[in-house]
Amino acid sequence: MRGDKPISRQAPGVLLGCAMGMGLACVSLFLVLRLIPENGIHSGILIGIGIGIQLFAVLLYALAGRKARGVIAAAGIAANSIGTGLIMAAHPVAAGFPVAAGCLISVLAPFAALTLACLLILCEPRIGRIAGIGAFVLIAAFAVLFAVLWWRSGPEDFAVPFYRTAAMLFYAGVLLCEDDGRHIGDFLFLASLGAFSLILTVVLAVISEGECCDSCDLCELPAGSRAKRRK
Repeated sequence: MRGDKPISRQAPGVLLGCAMGMGLACVSLFLVLRLIPENGIHSGILIGIGIGIQLFAVLLYALAGRKARGVIAAAGIAANSIGTGLIMAAHPVAAGFPVAAGCLISVLAPFAALTLACLLILCEPRIGRIAGIGAFVLIAAFAVLFAVLWWRSGPEDFAVPFYRTAAMLFYAGVLLCEDDGRHIGDFLFLASLGAFSLILTVVLAVISEGECCDSCDLCELPAGSRAKRRK
């Protein structure tokens, strides 16, 4: 197939970019939750800082010349990932629920699917397209599963896994792009930007819903369907 060889060149970058993005986002998330005292910062400040970091990364990327684009793209992925971590931290800060590091164990399953797809692509480039599609569909299924579990059981154990799995979808999507490997940095930067935008949208929607429910008595939740808010 025409696109098999380019896909095999993109697979290592996809795996490395996803691992770096997930790692930096989770580190920034837990640093905020561990180092900042309870009620020590408003969620809006975290969102503002996250957006500021993302806008700075986009500006640098837009102004970078072609020769420096690879380095700037890598720095942009790191900046977008850190910003994503701050955005994720805004959710538990606003809603008042704890986040345990153990919840990240759930993310290992979709990440294993992406890793397996990348290894299959490297070992047998002829099945690259099938492996890429399979990884994307499987990761999407995990995202839906975590969303359902979040709705039924509460955000403590499943909000962060949903965020990270949804972000992983953008990196998996890079495997479906036909390219000679020279633009992998651009694709990964756009993937990190897409992940940031999606998570920002979801967090803003969830926080806005919570503020609406706190200000009126019209949003009664089913018993056991979501975590109780701290008074």
